[in-house]
Amino acid sequence: MKSKLLRRHILSILVFGLVLIIAFGVIVNVLVARILIGDFESTGLGAARIVADAIDAEVIPVYLETKETDAFYDAVADVLDLFCEDLGFVYAYIAVPEEEGLRGICYSDASAEDALGKLDAYLPGEKEWAQRIMAGDTDGGTIKFKDAVYGDVISAAAPISDADGKAVALVYMEYAYGQVLRKVRAQVVTIQAALAAIMILALLLYARYTHRQFILPIETLNREANSILEHMESREPYKSSIHTGDEIEALSKSFENMSRDMIDYIDQNARMSADKQRLITELDMAASIQASQLPGVFPPLTDRREFDIFASMKPARMVGGDFYDFFMVDDDHIALVIADVSDKGIPACMFMMMAKALLKIQLQAGKRPAEAMAGVNTQLMENNENKQFVTIWAAVLELSTGRGVEANAGHEHPALCRAGGRYELVEYRHSLPLAVMRNPRFRDFEFRLFPGDSLFVYTDGVTEASNADGELFRTSRMLDALDREPDAAPEAVIANVHDGIAAFVGDADQFDDITMLCLRYNGPQKE
Repeated sequence: MKSKLLRRHILSILVFGLVLIIAFGVIVNVLVARILIGDFESTGLGAARIVADAIDAEVIPVYLETKETDAFYDAVADVLDLFCEDLGFVYAYIAVPEEEGLRGICYSDASAEDALGKLDAYLPGEKEWAQRIMAGDTDGGTIKFKDAVYGDVISAAAPISDADGKAVALVYMEYAYGQVLRKVRAQVVTIQAALAAIMILALLLYARYTHRQFILPIETLNREANSILEHMESREPYKSSIHTGDEIEALSKSFENMSRDMIDYIDQNARMSADKQRLITELDMAASIQASQLPGVFPPLTDRREFDIFASMKPARMVGGDFYDFFMVDDDHIALVIADVSDKGIPACMFMMMAKALLKIQLQAGKRPAEAMAGVNTQLMENNENKQFVTIWAAVLELSTGRGVEANAGHEHPALCRAGGRYELVEYRHSLPLAVMRNPRFRDFEFRLFPGDSLFVYTDGVTEASNADGELFRTSRMLDALDREPDAAPEAVIANVHDGIAAFVGDADQFDDITMLCLRYNGPQKE
């Protein structure tokens, strides 16, 4: 890792410096070219206008006609030579644009004999440009062309005008800007090379600094971070050895704190796992105890033909708060109980077992359901620090006659199916749940079953089962499930309701215990 990180760091710095140097050279060359060309154009045009303003337009035709010079001609030639020498023009001359070419008047580098009347061919584009100036479309201008001797040349021209403002000739000042640009660019390249050397040296020094200040601490941090696992295995917190006084040291300190926190977390997680396993074991035991408290053998009494009975309890958690019960009070009476304790889990299970045991004692003592509930309520109200309560439906059925007495302490309405008919709710006014208040009034209600009738009781986990959309199963769907086979045996009746709930709920979670009990009355037992 060390060599890779260092190489990448140096390479990235060199590439960055190289890009900056190249960009600098390109920008300088473009800017210098624009500035110099603009300066050449303005200088050439200014010099041409100075000369044009100093020449009398009337002498131009005379020189062309006579081919003779005078002192003024010589003075103009000296001025052209002076511009070339002092300002660096390669050509300075006066000419008259004609159809075939430029008719020479005076040249800086030629005698009068060679200059007067000389006809030079136009360069590409020069004829139209010169004719526009002669026509008065502009008071002068510049054009670029390639010269066989000097290369890239800028030609500036200004008109010599008569008293009427008509141009009779043009003064030309020509600059070999290509040569100047090459010299300037050579100087730029020299400066660029010097800057490159300085920049590379500076970047290498910076790379060395950053390597010592950042890369080495990062490599150390990486090695120490890889050793954190070893520290956790030995339960010794990692201690930082980086002291850079910056964010890297702060990051190293964060690793140190993280190592300590992770060791604490692992220890805590181990304790939590042990506690969780112990809780699961206890819940399994509680669920086993709860299941053992509910009748689970069907048929329960093989020698009794007066009834068929089946019940089930499906807790939402490992242990639930619902319970059902049925037992013979005497040889001719059977007690039926279904209940729902508030809350879930271990507390509800304990409260459920207490309520179930107390109610069974009361009913087996021969008390009617309302009286039994009153006695249980008094006992549950004592030391009920968790403020739990329980809804109960309880009944005692006389098997020889089918007559029964029931009481409902805040529980769901039972459903009754007469032989050959359909299930319907048996609705009447309920009493308060047990353990809500002291000395509430509980009422008994008499009912009668005839041979073939079925009685179905349940907890609210049935009607309040919900699907993924939050829609409840409700009583109407429960009755539809019961009426799939209203004359079926109790076990099949409960299975049909379970199937209906499963189809409706789908993959949604179960939030409440689902408990059901169904009894079918067959009539008195024949001797």
